[in-house]
Amino acid sequence: MALPEGIHCLTIDAHSYPSKPLPYEPDQRAHRPEICIGTDDFHTLRWPAEGAVELFRAHFDPVEVNRPHSGALVPEACFQRDPRVYSIMVEVNRSLHMDELTGARVPAFDNTANDLRAALALLIDIAQ
Repeated sequence: MALPEGIHCLTIDAHSYPSKPLPYEPDQRAHRPEICIGTDDFHTLRWPAEGAVELFRAHFDPVEVNRPHSGALVPEACFQRDPRVYSIMVEVNRSLHMDELTGARVPAFDNTANDLRAALALLIDIAQ
């Protein structure tokens, strides 16, 4: 799958992660950021990564890059092949939106969802 000449694509790989490290995770530090921005050496330019950090820091603290997780998903057909396909990962600490024992929404769920929507909308606007 190749993009037509002159077309660029920003993929936003979104996940959540537990507030406490799982035994198999390489980063076992207890303090985890509210937001993790993951990057890929080939597919992440400085502007989406730095822009994402700035946008998310307006709503969340702390925001860290490649901690506790790193990387950003890219469609396999483009991975390491098409430099016009940009990617960043946005991971949310689960404590911001759910009770990790029951899966129930926490009282701050709606505020967190609104803050995420606002930051992502600005990131998408910047990418256009």
